[in-house]
Amino acid sequence: MEDLEPTNNVEVKNSKFGVTLEPVMMLINIGIHANLMVQTNLFEERVCLHSDLGQNKSVNCYNMTSAEQEIVQPAAADYLMIKNLIESFVPCIMTLFLGAWSDVNGRIPLLLIAISGMVISNCMFSAFSTIPNLSPVMFLLCSLPIALSGGTSVLYLAAFCYFVDIIDSKSRAFRLGILYTFINFGSILGSVLSSILYNKSTTYAYCLSSFVSIAGLLYTYNFLEESIVIKMGANTKLFNIKLVKNMWQTVIKQRQGYLRCVIILSTLSLTLNFIILLGESSYMYMYLQKQFGWTMEKYLPFTAYTTLLHATVPVIVVYVFNTKLQIPEMFIVTAVTALGIFEKVGFAYSVYEWQFYAVKIVGSTVYATPTLVRSQLSKCLPSKDIGKILTFISLVESHGLLLYSPLYNMVYVSTIHNFANYIFLFSAILDTFMFGLFGTILFLLSRSTTTVDFSIENLF
Repeated sequence: MEDLEPTNNVEVKNSKFGVTLEPVMMLINIGIHANLMVQTNLFEERVCLHSDLGQNKSVNCYNMTSAEQEIVQPAAADYLMIKNLIESFVPCIMTLFLGAWSDVNGRIPLLLIAISGMVISNCMFSAFSTIPNLSPVMFLLCSLPIALSGGTSVLYLAAFCYFVDIIDSKSRAFRLGILYTFINFGSILGSVLSSILYNKSTTYAYCLSSFVSIAGLLYTYNFLEESIVIKMGANTKLFNIKLVKNMWQTVIKQRQGYLRCVIILSTLSLTLNFIILLGESSYMYMYLQKQFGWTMEKYLPFTAYTTLLHATVPVIVVYVFNTKLQIPEMFIVTAVTALGIFEKVGFAYSVYEWQFYAVKIVGSTVYATPTLVRSQLSKCLPSKDIGKILTFISLVESHGLLLYSPLYNMVYVSTIHNFANYIFLFSAILDTFMFGLFGTILFLLSRSTTTVDFSIENLF
């Protein structure tokens, strides 16, 4: 049955029309994107300086040629992969317990824990970047605070659960779209500021990340209201197996129609979508460096452009097709996934710069997928189960963080010398499989009698 009320009996000020968590997510993403490309360049420079290439006085490790970048990129990609694995492995385990723990003890502590780790990590990067010729291995230590605090996995888990707690299902898809708009707007600001600051000093970019993450931490602590009713005497034990067991039982319990299969397939689809989006974004810069000789100054406007599309196109898609035209979420998701396949093939065979810009307009629709799938699940399932199911989805998605980096690293490093654009064809193959999964979900939902307003007749 569709629930029109928030999932918890807690009234959060301005939850319907005003902002709540959005500024925090915007600030955090300013920090993430302010140092994202800087980290890639930083590892490439340090690998160069500590290799035989750096001993050659004719080589400028701070301004390498395409041929020189091709030499250092495999090692730099390995370091980035290790960094991503460090920031993903422990959060995969922590998400299993923290999601269920927050159902009892609240979302705000979860947000504070995740953001605190980012603050410490950014401060460490700021300090380490001031030490000339520091080995790239030492920068891996900066990932430990993020790993131990749960990182972006726990942050997004807490954010999604918070919104489900306070927003009714009728407004949920649109409000989640607004949240993504704030997130992407922060990404744009971070990318633009990164370009400005990097020209002066790498340290400036990391100091900006430190400042905005501290601001996000203070905002969360002082202004956000708890969305969970915390009962007196509640079990505050972090590693509570009973809560995890309860979450698992909620996911796999028998449901009317095919809704149990819908939950499992939706989780797999979102995880695969997560792997594709993160894998491409992680190696796009290296690919454009190698194939077209793009510098950071040239890449950042493209990043700002794509992030602007991610901030606007998905929310327009959700608003027009779902909110206004009332087209069910999974019909839209299946359609945009097909457009995603077109985008990957377009990237693989683009030979001019303007083609990357043009193709990205089509591909940006795919970023509406997480919002729409979560919204669809929240309408299909009882409100008391939604928090646990979102926790399960975030848990499985966090394992996607473990897979995307080694998977795309293997593909890119093995094809970099003779067929570097295969990385996009690989994404197209994964997208085709995901299209099949979403088509299956659409069929199962149409056969599930408990789904509200999902019949074909309701489209017209």
